Amino acid sequence: MNKAKIIKQSVPGFTLLELLVVITIIAILAAIGLGNYTRTLSRGRDARRRADLKAVQNALEQYYVTHDSVYPSDGSGGLLTTDADFVALFSEGQAPQTREGGSYCDVNQSGGDQSPGRVNLTDYWCCEKLEQSKGNADLATGGVQPTPAAGTGGYFCIYNLQ
Repeated sequence: MNKAKIIKQSVPGFTLLELLVVITIIAILAAIGLGNYTRTLSRGRDARRRADLKAVQNALEQYYVTHDSVYPSDGSGGLLTTDADFVALFSEGQAPQTREGGSYCDVNQSGGDQSPGRVNLTDYWCCEKLEQSKGNADLATGGVQPTPAAGTGGYFCIYNLQ
């Protein structure tokens, strides 16, 4: 009697369990990566807001020095963004805008959630709400000047240097 060897030919491939493990690992890595990505975007927007406010502060201080010690105020506590001398201080020829497309230091937003501020002829303060980072101030309601809270506040604010 001839004993024939029965050879089982295996088809190369993955088992269902192996596929499930790989899919689970990819899903975990994707979730971690997506969370880091969104936080990085938020921190980037916060950095842009801080840079914009610093640019506004530099322009206000330069305006103050060159215009007989006054800031460009619209007379009602708002920043006069139509002043050609003020706007010329920005490389783009336009003052930076908030994420909503409004002006920084907008007296009409004081006490609100975004870009409150006051600009008078002799002083100013402007704030912007941050998403991720801790700011340098907490904002009071009713358009009152913010309270300094370095490293713990939710707003980043600039103040007159003169």
